[in-house]
Amino acid sequence: MPALLIAMLSMVMNVYPVTDGAFDFDSVQIPYTPLETLNWPEAFPYKPTASIRAAYSQHALFLQFRVTEEAVLATYEDDATARSWEDSCVEFFVQPSADRPDYYNFEFTCIGTCLMGRGTGRAGRYRYPVDVTSRIERHSTLGNKAFGLKKERTEWVLTVVIPWSIFDECDTPVAGRTMKANFYKCGDKTPVPHFVSWSPVLTPKPDFHRPEYFGTLLFR
Repeated sequence: MPALLIAMLSMVMNVYPVTDGAFDFDSVQIPYTPLETLNWPEAFPYKPTASIRAAYSQHALFLQFRVTEEAVLATYEDDATARSWEDSCVEFFVQPSADRPDYYNFEFTCIGTCLMGRGTGRAGRYRYPVDVTSRIERHSTLGNKAFGLKKERTEWVLTVVIPWSIFDECDTPVAGRTMKANFYKCGDKTPVPHFVSWSPVLTPKPDFHRPEYFGTLLFR
């Protein structure tokens, strides 16, 4: 399974570099890592271009997704009811502690609407309320208002800042710590449904809730 190095930021969260309201990854020269695995190519051959880059501070995890797809769908604005995976969506699943089987799913639409859950598998997951998800900073180049379907080639960038305090059992990572995780690009109700990942998912049909296929995040 792949490994991704997560760079430590020397600055504290309230003074991190900002451009147009979002954390400025370019200023700290962190490269993108592509999401290249087309897990079920016969049934779902379409692969939009997607990539991820990440950094962390003592306060938060910073993620930025960059996507280009042939059509873009944004129907959900409310975190409380969003079925994020149906829209043009990027996802981050992470298991912070090797001592616990629980993992978190963060599912963001192209306008930043967020579904956050926790559990040990697909069934029986706890969905976090808006007073928790509202603590996640989100900035999309497409704005934050639903616009339905745009049938045109579109590039969009979503930047999110997830505070470490949002995790129930997670201390601030230190250099050398690892976590298991995966990143995804999907869109179940887009004109061409697709299921792309960073770490390969070796199942007969689409199923991202498979922590046994998570890759490794290495904090440095």
